Amino acid sequence: AHSETVIVVSMNYRIGAFGFLALHGSSEAPGNVGLLDQRMALQWVQDNI
Repeated sequence: AHSETVIVVSMNYRIGAFGFLALHGSSEAPGNVGLLDQRMALQWVQDNI
């Protein structure tokens, strides 16, 4: 059988209020840190794999 090397990557990111809570006018809770976590994970994959 033909075989290939496969790399599986999974990422964790903040969900719910910890990842997407937005408080209007507050820099402490901009509402997109969950998306930032995902973006940083994809950047890590691009840089390291």
